[in-house]
Amino acid sequence: TSRSCELAVTHLTDKILTNIDNKKLNGLLLVDFKKAFDLVDHEILILKLRMFGCSPLVFTSYLSDRYQRTYFKNTLSDMRPLKIGVPQGSILGPLLFILFINDLPSQLSHSEYTMFADDTTVLTEVSSIHDLNVKLNLVAQDLSTWTQQNRMVTNTLKTKTMLIHSPQQLKNTSDRSLSVTINGNYACT
Repeated sequence: TSRSCELAVTHLTDKILTNIDNKKLNGLLLVDFKKAFDLVDHEILILKLRMFGCSPLVFTSYLSDRYQRTYFKNTLSDMRPLKIGVPQGSILGPLLFILFINDLPSQLSHSEYTMFADDTTVLTEVSSIHDLNVKLNLVAQDLSTWTQQNRMVTNTLKTKTMLIHSPQQLKNTSDRSLSVTINGNYACT
């Protein structure tokens, strides 16, 4: 709901303002997963659902024997089996995705996070740009580990970093840039 989205933004904004009041620099990593709903691995999802105490039979049945086809320029493609991904346009699809990524925060040990649907924002705070870069790169390593373990892909072209600070915090600093790499690619600021 929009209320949940507003709550996520309010929580993040409040934390950033508190950090600024405490003379901390804020570094954000705004994560974009490439084809997030389409890449959910069914076997991994079923294992995670078991950890939540859900019966795998219902979900295995729900996810198996699904097919899709596309209609483009008056042409209908052949039916193709869906072996990964959660059904989009369904009520369960977004819920299954949320349950799938629910363990991501346990990997992000160097930060706080805000998650809403397939959007994940990671917040770190420290006193210097150098320390912020170190911390954000540790987060990026944690994120890479999680994506590899879960067969997801971080869209490095759409994943961004952001530096938020008060005007006074960087007066005496010449280096004001974040330098974060994810899977060998720089995340844009």
